[in-house]
Amino acid sequence: MAIEESKKIENGSREIKTRGRRILDECYRVMSAHAKEICFVITVFFTVYAALHSGPVKTQKVAVPIRFFPSDSLVTDYYLGSIYNAFERISESDLTFVMYYATWDATSMVARWEFDKIANYFHNEIQFLAINCWWPEGDCRQHFRKIQSYPVLMAYPGIGRGIQYRGPVVAAYMFAFLEKLRNPLQRILSLGDLIDLQVIHDTVVVAYFDFEFDRQPAGFDAYYNTAMKALERDPSQKVCFAVATEKKVASLLGLANTKDVVLFHFNQSLVYDRTVVKEKVLSWTYKERKPVVNWLNLPMTKSLQLSNVLEKSSPALILFTPQNPVVDINLYFNLLKEVAMDYYDCNSTSSVRQLIAHSTNIGSYHRSNMDQTSAD
Repeated sequence: MAIEESKKIENGSREIKTRGRRILDECYRVMSAHAKEICFVITVFFTVYAALHSGPVKTQKVAVPIRFFPSDSLVTDYYLGSIYNAFERISESDLTFVMYYATWDATSMVARWEFDKIANYFHNEIQFLAINCWWPEGDCRQHFRKIQSYPVLMAYPGIGRGIQYRGPVVAAYMFAFLEKLRNPLQRILSLGDLIDLQVIHDTVVVAYFDFEFDRQPAGFDAYYNTAMKALERDPSQKVCFAVATEKKVASLLGLANTKDVVLFHFNQSLVYDRTVVKEKVLSWTYKERKPVVNWLNLPMTKSLQLSNVLEKSSPALILFTPQNPVVDINLYFNLLKEVAMDYYDCNSTSSVRQLIAHSTNIGSYHRSNMDQTSAD
């Protein structure tokens, strides 16, 4: 009896263990099938628990910014983002160059030294301001919420809309931009002046305005603003805007009436036959522009810009040369331009031959000066 009782107990124990394993296996199967739901419930539980038992959210107030530019800088630094005070000063100046920056931005940190160099050079002619446009409590941040990258460089010619500088944030390039902005129009007094401009630029736009009987001819302001706005679109300044003020010279250029506008390529000219309006003249100019040589300003990062050019133009002749923005003549670039003009001038046009010869003479003159300087 004792043995039978012992066997019953042992069998019962085995049955309990087997049933327990089945229950555990079933639980494991259910948990595996609904693991995501179970994790979600647990997460919600602990989140609610933490919310009910935690105190108020602790936040740290943004520290009040300090000066971004040195205290002895000639740049007026609105480090608290006081845009209204800045624009009051802008309205009182003929030309102001403004840098909108973010204190944490690495590019802004580098750009401030380049900006400071330009201020040291132009401080007697141009007003330089810097505005912290990142501090959340500043007026600038409240007003300009859509700035995607810093710094933003804007030139304000007195009262009116600003002109954005889109070129490299390097002192030499900003110098060239501001020089052009101070004198956006070139005056043409002879055919020789036009040829000189064609050597330097790939496209020259000339307008005729008669100041003899009208000190402010109709259309002149729009044309002047077009020349300034072009600097925003064309930082490399390959398009030149010029003006003829003498009737005799204007007639030689094909400008019969005041407000006439003509665009000169190296081998042809096009007449603008509509009313002089800033946006229309600008869009027409860049639509009709056909440079004989394209200048590529490759970025300092990986880019498909060069690859895209090679895919569209095959074969292609490429010149790698440094660019000095403060010097009008680039000897190597001009040499390539002369080759291109000669290549495309199938009919040996006299005006093109004259332009090539003039460019060659200018190149020879500059080379001789460089050789003389090296010898000294």
